[in-house]
Order: sequence, then structure tokens, then C-alpha cells
Amino acid sequence: MYMVLSLWCALYWVSKVGSLLQVLYPSALKELESHGGAACGQQWFRDLIAVSPFPRCEHLANVNTLLREHLDKASEVNSALKKDVEKLTVDWMRAREELELKESEWRSERGVGISYLRGERNRLLSLWRQVVTFRRHFLDMKTATDRDLSELKAEQMRLSGSVLVNCSRLNSGVQLWEPVSLGRPVLKDQAQQQGDLEKKELQDRVTELSALLVQSQKQNEEKEKTMKTLNDTVEILVYVGRNILESLGLRLISTTMLLRLGALQRGAALPCPPFAYSILRKQVC
Repeated sequence: MYMVLSLWCALYWVSKVGSLLQVLYPSALKELESHGGAACGQQWFRDLIAVSPFPRCEHLANVNTLLREHLDKASEVNSALKKDVEKLTVDWMRAREELELKESEWRSERGVGISYLRGERNRLLSLWRQVVTFRRHFLDMKTATDRDLSELKAEQMRLSGSVLVNCSRLNSGVQLWEPVSLGRPVLKDQAQQQGDLEKKELQDRVTELSALLVQSQKQNEEKEKTMKTLNDTVEILVYVGRNILESLGLRLISTTMLLRLGALQRGAALPCPPFAYSILRKQVC
């Protein structure tokens, strides 16, 4: 195609030059024909080729070839870039699907974590209510035990006073009967028997009161030990409950912060549950 175009341009240029020569120099052409100047015609043709646009066309052909080579290289680069773009598009779609899958898994895990933390919170609150109820019952029992001990001590003091009064009366009665019994042996024997009987009754009463006192002291010691054990148990339960609630509050706060951070990274704001901070603000009664 290039050669045909070049040949056509050359013929067109030769015809134009010939027509111009016929118009401008008709006598020179006739002289050239009359002398039969074949050599001159050849020289003239070489001069014509020298001034012809063939060199320019050849330069343009070289430029065209170079441009075509660059175009081929650009086409290859474009094809490679197109393949890279397609590969990147596929990778991006895959990464997007993985991100959506991970986001759905994260949402499900967040729901499970929130439900688990709520269950743990409810369980610990129930345990804390049981501890508070147990402590209240313990305080009521302690109050009742203190009241019973006070009544028992008062009864013990009253019985001790009664024993002392009866003993003093017995001694005074014996002293009064001694002068009278000097002249009356029969009355003396009766008084002695009655005094022995009263003394025996008083001794039995004292023995009974002593046994009751020892038993009450043992009961008091047992009650004091029980109260001390219950008090230690309540303190341990209160301490454990406080630590559990504090650890639960810290876990709730840390988990909530992680969830909020993940939500912020995904462009969403996750509200902080109010019970995460209310647990830490609870004061142990």
C-alpha cells in the first residue's frame, strides 16, 4: 500500500512537472527531443528524483514504522495492564466477600458475647441478691441470739440472787432455832430434819442451776463459734461477690470498648451498655 501510494505520488509529481515544463520551456523540450538526448534525459530524471519527495516519503515511512512499533508495544503494555486490572478486580471482589463474611461472623460473635455477658451479669446479680439475703438473715439471727443471751444472763443473775437469798434465810433460820432447841429436843430434831431437807432441796436447786449455767455457757460458746463462722462466711461471700462484680464490670467495659473500636473501624457507632458502668458504681452494703 505504501509503495503504490509512493508511486502514485511520483507519477503525479512527474506529470505536473512535465506539464509545467511544456508550458514554461517548450523550446527546451523540443531541443532535447531533437538532439535525441537519452543521456540528458537520464540525467534529467536523476535530477528530478533528487528534488522529488521520495526521501521525505521514506523518512515518513521510517517514522511510521517506528510509531507502529511503539503502538505495538503500547498495545502489549495495555493488554498487560488490562490483565492486571482484571486480576486486581478479582482480588478486590474476593477480599470484599471475605470482609463481608468476617463482618457477619463478627456480628454473630458480638451477639453471642453480649448475650453471654448479660447472662453472667444476671447470674452474678442473682448470686449477690442471695448473699445480701443471707447476710440479712444472719444479722437477724445474730440479733435474736444476742437477745436470747441477754435474757439468759439476766435469768442466771436472778437465779443466783435467789440462791443467795435462800441460803441466807436458811442460815438465819438455823441460828434462830438453836436457842429454842436447847430446851426442846423433839423440836430440835424436827427442826434439824426440816433444815436438812431444805438444805438438800437448796443443794439440788444449786446443782440444777449450776448444770443449767454450764449448759447455757456451752450453748453460748457454741453460738459464738457459729456466729463467728457465719460472720467469716458472710465476709468471704461479700469479698468474693465484690471481686466478681468488679471483674465482671471490667470485662464488660473492655469487651464494650473492643466492640466499639471494631464498630468505629467499620463506620458504625456501638452504644455502651449502661450496666457496664453501673456495676462498678455499686457500693457493697
